[in-house]
Amino acid sequence: MIDFEALPLVEFMPLANIPQKRVVECLRMDPPDDGVSGRKAAPKRAGAGGNGYGDGWREDNQGDEQTLTFNQHQEEDAANDIFTQKMLEQLEAQVGPDSNKAVEVDEQVLMHMRYEEVFIVDYSKLCPSRPRRFFKNMVPDVPITMCEHCCKFFLQDEYEFAYIEKGHCPFCKHVEKDKGVKNVYGSLADMTN
Repeated sequence: MIDFEALPLVEFMPLANIPQKRVVECLRMDPPDDGVSGRKAAPKRAGAGGNGYGDGWREDNQGDEQTLTFNQHQEEDAANDIFTQKMLEQLEAQVGPDSNKAVEVDEQVLMHMRYEEVFIVDYSKLCPSRPRRFFKNMVPDVPITMCEHCCKFFLQDEYEFAYIEKGHCPFCKHVEKDKGVKNVYGSLADMTN
């Protein structure tokens, strides 16, 4: 059974002057390690056994107080931070719920995003005049999948269970040839072909 839960997706839109090919190239790049993500890069610290900041430890000195914290998701947080800043700027500028629009991003933001967290919805097979739409999964721990035929999003587990049970996409009833479900599970799709 497919639920109608709100998925943690945020739509974004590359600036109009960036060609679509360049957008995909930027998304596929490894995020640069240049400290542009909105956080100040902490300098490496020598001594104390050579334990520097590159290993996830962060030292904060504030007056008489010193703290040492471990941040294992430091790189992921830094990579998502610049997109989150753009999203928050967009929300502040939003007047009401009817003025909702996609977050506009430049090449720098695109290069800092992880390709695994981005969905590119290409409606050209349904309507050639419709532009591509881009979505970012803001909670990567929630696996999301998209049917390539109808371009609908689903929680991955729910989609897979529904596909195994029915033998096709629960929304558009499209059978993906590479799934091989109809041969293995003997679904109703066997009877129609």
